[in-house]
Amino acid sequence: MRFDLGLFDSLFGKRERLDLPLADGSMKTVMVTKAWLEKQVRDEKIVPTEPGQVPLCVCGVDGSRVSSIVIGEAVSQADYEKFHDPDTGGIFMIEYHEKGEKLLRLVTKATWLRAKETLDKIG
Repeated sequence: MRFDLGLFDSLFGKRERLDLPLADGSMKTVMVTKAWLEKQVRDEKIVPTEPGQVPLCVCGVDGSRVSSIVIGEAVSQADYEKFHDPDTGGIFMIEYHEKGEKLLRLVTKATWLRAKETLDKIG
């Protein structure tokens, strides 16, 4: 994937580091040009995170997704300390259905990876 807006931008554009959360909860660092990043934000293809947000990885029968969450709003600081991945700072949840209602449960990264692998096999 290209992270610039053309030859001039790739040669002379100001570079910025961008950390992207991946589906497995890890982070990937890529170098992008400032113009490319501004265009992605303007086109709403990238949503910058606010200070205090951490990656949130969710898997369930409807697939997996990566977003972000603010600690202290939907997840308490105590739960974050107990369940977060020390390498990425991210947290992991499994989505399940009980009595027709979608529920989320915080889990460790190891548990999340096992559940995702199982769901990917059947899904």
